[in-house]
Amino acid sequence: MNINQLSGKLCYFCIFSLFVFFVFSLGRYYPSFKAQEKIRLKTIEEIKRIGFYEPRIDNSSNEKFISTTKRCIEYINLELKHDQQIPTILILAQAIIESNHGTSRFAVEGNNLMGIRVFNTTNGMLPLKQPASINWRVKTYKTKCASIRDYINILNNNHFYNKFRQTRLRTKDPIRLAETLENYSTSQTYRIEIVRMINKIKDKI
Repeated sequence: MNINQLSGKLCYFCIFSLFVFFVFSLGRYYPSFKAQEKIRLKTIEEIKRIGFYEPRIDNSSNEKFISTTKRCIEYINLELKHDQQIPTILILAQAIIESNHGTSRFAVEGNNLMGIRVFNTTNGMLPLKQPASINWRVKTYKTKCASIRDYINILNNNHFYNKFRQTRLRTKDPIRLAETLENYSTSQTYRIEIVRMINKIKDKI
C-alpha cells in the first residue's frame, strides 16, 4: 500500500468517525423514534458509501468459517433494531450444522448456509437422491452472507416462528431460543444438535 492509498484510508476513517460522532450526538437532542430511525439509516448508508461492504464468508477452515460468518452477522446487525437481532452463537451453530462449516454442496454451489427451501420447482437446487417431482428446492443466493440475512428475516417474520419471537422478548439465551425451533427441521433431534453445537463452539467466538 503506497502513501497516497494509506492517506486516503486514514482520511475515510476520520470522516467516518466524525460522522458517527455527529449523528449519535444529534440523537441526544432529537430523541424521537423517527429521528433516531433516520439517523440509524443514514449511518448505515454512510458506512456502505465509504467502503464497508458485505463481508465474504471463508470456508477454507472451520476457524475461518466461524470468524467470517461472525463478521457477516455483525454487518447485518447494523441494519437491524436491537430487538430484531438473533444471538450470534445461535446463527453460527445452525450454519455449521446445516452447511458443515460452509462445505456442503448447497453452501458451495448455492451459497445456502442455512438449509432454506423454496417451494417451487423452477428455482433453487434439487437435493441429491430426491426425485425431480418434489415440489420444493433448496434456495440459492448471490452470496453466503445473503443466506444469513434471509434466515434472520424468516425468524423475524414467518408465522412458524412466533414462539421463537415471543421467547426472545423475555430472553436472549441461545439455548432457550434453540428449544423453540422445532419447525426449522424435520429432524426430531434438531434442537438437541443445536444446543450441542452451541456448547461446542461457545469458547471459539
